[in-house]
Amino acid sequence: MTRGPLRTSTLVVSVLTLLGAQLAVGDPQRRGGPASLRVVVVKGVAEELEARGEVVSREENGRLPEVRAAFVVPSGRASVEVPLRLPGAGTWWIGAEGPGLFSKPQRVALPDGTGRLSLEVRPLVRLTGRIAGRPERATEAESALVRWRVPESLDPWESRKAVVSAGHLEAEVPAGTWDLAIQVTGCASDRRESVPVPAGAPKELGAVSAVPGASLVGRVAVSGTDAPRLRAATRVTLSPVGEVRRQGAAGEEISLSRESRLSPSGELQFIGLAAGRYSLRVHTPGFAREDRSVDLAPDVELELRDPISLARPARLQVDLSPPLDPAGSPWEVDLREAGEAGLLPNSMRAVRSSNGVALFPDIRLGGEYLAIVRARSGDAFRVESVTVDAPVTKIRLRLDAVAVVGRVTLGDEPLAAEVIFGGRNAAPSVRSKSGEDGEFRVELPRAGAWPVEVLSRAPRVSRIVRVTVPEMEGGVPSRVDLAVPLTRLRVRILDEDGAAVASCLVRLESMETHENLSEIARDGEAELTGLTVGEWIVHAESARAVSESKAVTIEKDGGAETTLTLAEKRTVRGVVVSSLGDPVPYARLQPLRWDSRADLFPQTVVADAAGRFQLQVPPKTERVGFLVLPPGRPMTTAVVPVGGAGESVVSVPEEGGPVRFSFGAGADAFPAMPWITDGTLTFPAVLLRLSSEVGMETRAGRTWVEVPSYRAGPFGVCASARLGTSDLDAIGLGCVAGGVAPGRELALDLESPKP
Repeated sequence: MTRGPLRTSTLVVSVLTLLGAQLAVGDPQRRGGPASLRVVVVKGVAEELEARGEVVSREENGRLPEVRAAFVVPSGRASVEVPLRLPGAGTWWIGAEGPGLFSKPQRVALPDGTGRLSLEVRPLVRLTGRIAGRPERATEAESALVRWRVPESLDPWESRKAVVSAGHLEAEVPAGTWDLAIQVTGCASDRRESVPVPAGAPKELGAVSAVPGASLVGRVAVSGTDAPRLRAATRVTLSPVGEVRRQGAAGEEISLSRESRLSPSGELQFIGLAAGRYSLRVHTPGFAREDRSVDLAPDVELELRDPISLARPARLQVDLSPPLDPAGSPWEVDLREAGEAGLLPNSMRAVRSSNGVALFPDIRLGGEYLAIVRARSGDAFRVESVTVDAPVTKIRLRLDAVAVVGRVTLGDEPLAAEVIFGGRNAAPSVRSKSGEDGEFRVELPRAGAWPVEVLSRAPRVSRIVRVTVPEMEGGVPSRVDLAVPLTRLRVRILDEDGAAVASCLVRLESMETHENLSEIARDGEAELTGLTVGEWIVHAESARAVSESKAVTIEKDGGAETTLTLAEKRTVRGVVVSSLGDPVPYARLQPLRWDSRADLFPQTVVADAAGRFQLQVPPKTERVGFLVLPPGRPMTTAVVPVGGAGESVVSVPEEGGPVRFSFGAGADAFPAMPWITDGTLTFPAVLLRLSSEVGMETRAGRTWVEVPSYRAGPFGVCASARLGTSDLDAIGLGCVAGGVAPGRELALDLESPKP
């Protein structure tokens, strides 16, 4: 299992959290006598200019007084040494401040005695430019951000806010040669490579592009002497997947499919897009096609964290036995590539087998794929994960069939319905239909446990029944009967004035079987038949309103009614910042459940380029807990109030510590996950899967999870949790705990968790 890289630069934690970490780790920070530090202030550029200011030292937790020492680096001199006398050992932030100077603060841990540090300073240069939006759509710019980094590097961006007034932009950046990204809020960034910013005079940028809408930025990793030719020959396409809005706010038509070429450094950019899910495809001669799935939010620029790596092409051969499906037709094989966040849309390749062999040329060497074997009817008989680890990779799949007959009943009466073994959105998945007498026949790829979806329009039935299919004996089909209880639930949906809601979605979740069902309500009513006996949680929602969740008990052969009232959702607005107050762009925030009875979690939100985010919550929600996943920074948690004035601030540390924990998984390929507690929140560990940086591996009945960086402080893994009304009230049970500290791996082992 590969562990992701750790980036270290900054860490600010509260006193209580730090104390918790010290107690757990058993290594309290040393606070001995005074410490000495010799700081060498070095000019990064412009040696001919004088640099004047102060070296500023701040103890990380504010326990000791700030220390300042003046310095002057004369014209024509490159550096000067400044002695510092600090009041105590510990962790300090050392930086330089002065008129017109830029210095990146450094974090140093000082023992008793003497240390030495080199600190680079650069003169600040004023950038000016004129904001130019699309001519058919006016851009009202209120704020902007200027970011810079070393050309062609993958270092994190440094950034400063820009002043925008009357269509003009002003900002300050340090002198040097930089890749620049100038971004007006809600627009795509204007990106420029290897821009010289000399000291001593303002730098005029000219027209700064500010195209509204969603946008995408990334980089293709090409190296070697042939890199310029390959970059020039690379073609990148971006195509929508599913429902993507085709018109902008002003009614203008938005082109959905785009094509782009790479910049000289290998960067790609798509601008002026409608929000939605897209498929990104990279074509480079001599390399396999690369596919990525990206989700774009309105007026947010998504920057791919890692470069897209190219791989040489390979070939996959799938041998199928028997060579024909149960109807005597050749098998069809779908091959889809798996990415960090699941299967990649628009990556599917379909091949009809010939003599039981399906061939896939020109696929990616080292790629992870999912092969789905289908009968001519479209039913998915076999699903197999494939790693293409050789130029020619072969797999052999056995496709035996089990004949099944049965009868569907609603109460005591036969039911004509569609019967789907596996379910509509699953694989394997095999469909059949029962007649008016309720009888059906189907060929399945295996015996054993199956979820079976039963669907009927009249009466309205949507149920999942779990059955066990026995093996065939003597060539006689196995028999499986599907009994749907004769139960009914009628739901009325009203608005706050008591009027029927024209259209909304009703969601139901069984507390007995954990089924999740949904039904569209028309004219304020929805009726469902055949629900499992027991308690159900029901709520309704529309785009701007939601009801409270209600518990409804369904009794055998009985009916129930409930009324739901929609109320306008409340909006949470916030900003994600570093511990030094700089915006953290593109952080993912996973809200915890405001109703802990639900199995499903609210949808993830993504902060924009300025770190801002917003989320709609039920009307009576007072606080929201988040698992925060900032790219390249430590994971953390936060609790945000609802309804406060202004934006809530979510602070993310620059530095954390690695965590590795394990738990008993049994024989289950998808084991019941434990809970995580960190002194702020307790949340299900399954949410860690939202981060592509987290490694997870199950073998020999045990699962290992590796988190590359979590914020410093208490950290525990719990077998289960006692839930309150919401996840904010959860308390971990049966925990093993320790403390996360920078540069030190925390390892925890937990016994098998309770499901």
